[in-house]
Amino acid sequence: MAQHEASTEVAASGEHGVTEHPPRHRHERPEDWGWHGDLGLLARIGGVVTLIALLLMLTATHYNHAGTLALLIFIGLILGGLIWDYQKRRNSWRQ
Repeated sequence: MAQHEASTEVAASGEHGVTEHPPRHRHERPEDWGWHGDLGLLARIGGVVTLIALLLMLTATHYNHAGTLALLIFIGLILGGLIWDYQKRRNSWRQ
């Protein structure tokens, strides 16, 4: 029983890395690290390259039009995203 009492005394005294209250940190915003919600030039280049690759896939032979429909849907989504990004950057507030 003496061994059990000794182990509780060590834990209660704060030794072995046991702390009663964790240190408080200030809240860090994403802007502190340089993130402003823009994916950058590489994302736009990647979108254009993907769009070209999907357009080239349309030239392949399809046995039914399900593949063509899926390609057209993804082409529309990527093209819509690129246009939305262009308009957002063009109409953004500048300081």
